[in-house]
Amino acid sequence: MFKLHLKIFKTPGNIIPSQNKDFDQADIVTVGGKIENKVKKLFRGSLAIRQIDAGSDNACEQELVALSNSFYDIERFGIHFVASPR
Repeated sequence: MFKLHLKIFKTPGNIIPSQNKDFDQADIVTVGGKIENKVKKLFRGSLAIRQIDAGSDNACEQELVALSNSFYDIERFGIHFVASPR
């Protein structure tokens, strides 16, 4: 049991940081604007995406939630995740 606790406490030193320092909010807005124009042109409005879970470890769901948070907020670009395909 002690070895397990020791391994847990040593783990953060082995994790690679996921934040990219070169990535700026202005870059997100620029790319998002291009995506928004493409979505409006192809789908005549907004794009509603229905995600179906066929058995996973919830990693996909966490990524989708992260896309909807205040940092990325992909809904401002016309992309929505919906519970129903209607």
